[in-house]
Amino acid sequence: MKKFGYYIIYVVVLVLLLYFGSQIYQHLRVLAGRTYQPFPEVAFLSFFPIFIGLFLALPNLLSKAKEQGSWTINWIKLITIGTVSLFLALAPILIFFSPIGQHAPRFVLWVYQFNQAVTISGVVFGYLLLSAPQKSTEDKNSQRV
Repeated sequence: MKKFGYYIIYVVVLVLLLYFGSQIYQHLRVLAGRTYQPFPEVAFLSFFPIFIGLFLALPNLLSKAKEQGSWTINWIKLITIGTVSLFLALAPILIFFSPIGQHAPRFVLWVYQFNQAVTISGVVFGYLLLSAPQKSTEDKNSQRV
């Protein structure tokens, strides 16, 4: 019953994060329209999903922290999935600060047409950051057969 209470609190905090995140995004969107400075809105669009992914992975990390063993990092998972998802999550920012925006107009169009891909990639990257560390219970002196 204690775990049920923790899950209820976790879901309530998640809903509050999503609600206040959407309120902040709407405020930044209006502000960008008034000031012609879209960067705060774009930065929020890139980083907020990463934060949500971190929050979604937090219970899994906390349960791993209670296990015995030493920490290891799944580098293959982190590099292969992480680099692609980080690139897509930060694509709106890269458009502003790199030559990608000037030299790849189709990429810019794709980012603005499919901003769900940016959001999903951000959540995946955030979740991946906290799910890549794992506890290894294997003894280093033992050999695999």
